[in-house]
Amino acid sequence: MIISMVYLMVCFIASLVALVRVRHCSLV
Repeated sequence: MIISMVYLMVCFIASLVALVRVRHCSLV
């Protein structure tokens, strides 16, 4: 169960990073 929680956290962080990159590229 702990592994699944870590996996969800990694996916969440990855999605946030992707969102920030998209916003940064759109601003530039």
